[in-house]
Amino acid sequence: MEKWIFQVLQSLFILNLSILNSFASEKSHNYQIKDIQIISRIPNEDWGRAREFISQPDWSAWLRNRRLQLDHWMHSNNEEHDKSVGWMHDYVQAESGRFIPWSPESAAPLATDTKRLAAWRAHVRSYNIAQIREAARIFRLTGDARYLAWARSQLNAYAANYGFVAQIGYTGCLAEGL
Repeated sequence: MEKWIFQVLQSLFILNLSILNSFASEKSHNYQIKDIQIISRIPNEDWGRAREFISQPDWSAWLRNRRLQLDHWMHSNNEEHDKSVGWMHDYVQAESGRFIPWSPESAAPLATDTKRLAAWRAHVRSYNIAQIREAARIFRLTGDARYLAWARSQLNAYAANYGFVAQIGYTGCLAEGL
């Protein structure tokens, strides 16, 4: 397997572990999969107190805004799990070489500009992964299962694309893990 694929798989696995860790109550975990050993620290989080905060008007408005942003992304994101990504630093104007500001509303470049399109996909993928983490937090805070379902679907799409589940001999481990 090429080294970069292994690094992507490792990053996705660590991302999944960080989400899983938010559901655990112990202080740390020691994971062993084949020749990879991962020791992760579980953050000290107080979800009960966080739930108390969101009952206050300012925090309630903050949560409503976060949910609206996440809901918009969940229904309109351009993530193509089966497409490879490029380097973010290639998201530049062809004429000047200046960086192009990216936002979730940025349109994809023309398919003929493959380097810039791959860089655009890198921005989309990075943002999508951040939204997976946000969905896990909102699920933990509110118990709204559609955020859990969406996070699972995204992680499983990445895992299926990279052959991760087949490689380590598990089936459905990411879906069961969240």
